[in-house]
Amino acid sequence: YDMQQTTIDREIIDVHTHVFPQKIAARAADNIVDYYSIPRQGDGSLEGLFAGAAGFTNLRFVISAAALKPERAAVGNDYLTDAAASDPRLIPLASFHPDMGVEAAVAELARAQARGARGVKLHPDFQRFPLDRPDAVEVYRACAAMGLPVLFHVGDTRSDCSTPKRMRAVVDQVPELTVIAAHLCGYSVWK
Repeated sequence: YDMQQTTIDREIIDVHTHVFPQKIAARAADNIVDYYSIPRQGDGSLEGLFAGAAGFTNLRFVISAAALKPERAAVGNDYLTDAAASDPRLIPLASFHPDMGVEAAVAELARAQARGARGVKLHPDFQRFPLDRPDAVEVYRACAAMGLPVLFHVGDTRSDCSTPKRMRAVVDQVPELTVIAAHLCGYSVWK
């Protein structure tokens, strides 16, 4: 591929980007790269994302950030939906944390959907909950009913929270849920 060629004749959607408010972007990005022991590319901000795509046409981005604490879900969801409301290249995914409780999580996702969220993003390892936790499964049922697909980070050697086996348990319990299993069996949990 010629990296100098920036015109693409079809729409390209990067379905797995993470962006954070400018105030915390670099720190949040550093936390991710430190966790995975990888070099950081960009600064974690929306501006950094756009700078990395400068000159390209027909690019869109699914933007997300998993709610690491229950009390931060609404703030994060507002940031993502506000960003997408001001730029048609952005497709926001909301988040919740199971420690919010089922009723509060469902209400927050409905609120975020009304603001333009097109799905949900969860990173069970960072959020520190098993993705097949029973109360989370109840929220997934609500996501299916609301037509919200859920993008899960799956398969991480540092914890048992997001194993493909747990993902299978969710799919078996909520077959009507549209699941995007990022890294399923291809990141680090080969068995």
